[in-house]
Amino acid sequence: MRLVVLVTALAGCNSPFAQCAGTLLGTYQDAGGTNGTVSASLSDDGDLQISLVDPDGELVGTATVPVDENGDISTPDGQAVQVDGSMDLESCLASGDWAALGGNGTWEIAP
Repeated sequence: MRLVVLVTALAGCNSPFAQCAGTLLGTYQDAGGTNGTVSASLSDDGDLQISLVDPDGELVGTATVPVDENGDISTPDGQAVQVDGSMDLESCLASGDWAALGGNGTWEIAP
């Protein structure tokens, strides 16, 4: 089962993602109209973990974006993680600009 949510990003941390653990990226609304928050953190393996939390503080789901030994973002199929169709997560992180995530995007999160 995959949960597809609409993410509206907020301007936030303007430094490389490794320094942005716990940064609030924005809010989401699921198909049922439930709102919640989206945050980013680093996993124990050094990968980027995007978490969705509902209004009650319960974890809805997470998406892990692999980070290689060079600190570059990668996905299992080699494709960029699309945020809004024109801006991808990798280029935002490479520029160190979280604010570049502004706008709406659909992320698939596996609960």
